Amino acid sequence: MASANPAFNNPAFQDPRAVQTYPGGTRAAGIGGQTQTAAAQQQAQAAAVNAQLEGQFAAPPAGAVETDRMTVEDTVYKTIGLFAVLVVTAVVGWVWSMSTVTGPGTAPTMLPWIVGLIGGFVLAMVVSFSKTVRPALIFAYAAFEGLFVGAISAFFEYIYPGIVFQATLATLAVVGVTLALFASGKVRASKRATKIWMIAMIGYLVFSLV
Repeated sequence: MASANPAFNNPAFQDPRAVQTYPGGTRAAGIGGQTQTAAAQQQAQAAAVNAQLEGQFAAPPAGAVETDRMTVEDTVYKTIGLFAVLVVTAVVGWVWSMSTVTGPGTAPTMLPWIVGLIGGFVLAMVVSFSKTVRPALIFAYAAFEGLFVGAISAFFEYIYPGIVFQATLATLAVVGVTLALFASGKVRASKRATKIWMIAMIGYLVFSLV
């Protein structure tokens, strides 16, 4: 027998599990019904967050590039590059300075020496007081220093024949051994190592002066 109240004849009222449609999605009818679309969205968001977290935990640890940290290998490679630039411009300074030597009475020109000295000093001041790292200026500084080293080496070679070969051989040996030891991991920068190197440098300086 049908009730006189039309609301009691509504199937959704009679069965709370009944589903009715509405604009924007579906919901379970009845008092306290929860929107199924909102629940599905929450589940999808939770699944996405879980997948993102699992991906972060499974990813390899951040390297030097991601953390913007300088490594020993990076230092070795950059040192080799700068030293190569210095050697090339040192050859240019040597040839330029020796170009004026035409006989026993003519000395090498000091022009490349002065150019390298002034250019290197100016760039050293700019790089030292700059708040940002400028690789182009650093390579330019290495080039001017090479020009200075090559020109002054030509001048000392003119005064003391054979001295440049010994200095060049000693420099290449020291630089090569130092970079090889750091690259292999046998030697690491530490306070103790700094003290040892400082003592060795000062002792060799005193020995050279004597």
